[in-house]
Amino acid sequence: MNQVLEVEHDRRMHRTEDRPLAAGRLAGTEASCLGIACAVVAVIELATQVNLLAASLALLAFVSYVFVYTPLKRITGSCVLVGAVPGALPPVIGWAGGSGTLAAGAGMLFAIVFFWQLPHFAAIAWQHVMTMAVPVTPCWP
Repeated sequence: MNQVLEVEHDRRMHRTEDRPLAAGRLAGTEASCLGIACAVVAVIELATQVNLLAASLALLAFVSYVFVYTPLKRITGSCVLVGAVPGALPPVIGWAGGSGTLAAGAGMLFAIVFFWQLPHFAAIAWQHVMTMAVPVTPCWP
């Protein structure tokens, strides 16, 4: 779904220009229908086969990634903090699915994955900065 929202940007970036939507191999309506259908089926499956807590957390991850994090990427670098939330929810969804509750262990799993993503993203960003043809001055001392 994020590729549906970013198709025009993806067409202009070398790294993403060959994605199916950006390259024109898949229509936006097809991708939207598939993405929405997969999300709906996944949430229904979790709700009926696992529990409502896991389904609710999965829906939160989907909505926050697609409709909050993805648009923020064009506005602020702080989007990394926002994006780390849906990125850290999968182990919490698993915890909720297995236990039906959100105990301290689920919070610890969330924290580990959330905080791991920050240096991980910084390392990837630094790698890209180091390979750019134009020198970039870091924003930290």
